Formats: sequence, C-alpha cells, structure tokens
Amino acid sequence: MQPETFFTTELGTKIGLTKHPTEGNPRQAIALNDTYFIEGNIDNIGKFDKIKLALTIFDFEDELMIKYAEEITTNA
Repeated sequence: MQPETFFTTELGTKIGLTKHPTEGNPRQAIALNDTYFIEGNIDNIGKFDKIKLALTIFDFEDELMIKYAEEITTNA
C-alpha cells in the first residue's frame, strides 16, 4: 500500500483522516492507531463513494468484488 497517497491526494480529506479527533468536526472520530483518526458514522452511499475514490486513486478500479452474505431463513 502507499500510505503517502492519503496525504498527497484528496483521499485523506474525503475519509476525514486527521491526527486530532476534533479536527474537522467529525460526527464520530474512530482511532486507526495512536496517531490517526477517521470519520465514522458514514451512510452506505458515503462508504461506497469513498471506496470508489480510493480504488480510482490507487488504480484498482477493476479489483473490487462485493460478496453479499446469504440470507438465512428459519422455519419456526
């Protein structure tokens, strides 16, 4: 992976990457490690927008496959 890409492109801003949990006024700051935080509490459309942007920036647009879990039904 290329961690510097998060800081040299719009990706870091788009995912709310910061070193301070209150910077940018996130609704829910999630710690990635002792140094970095990202915005949490993102709706599904927002998640896919961010994934799509990351795949485009990292040139992995053709690499995404989404596997949905099978629905489990019970007969009670």
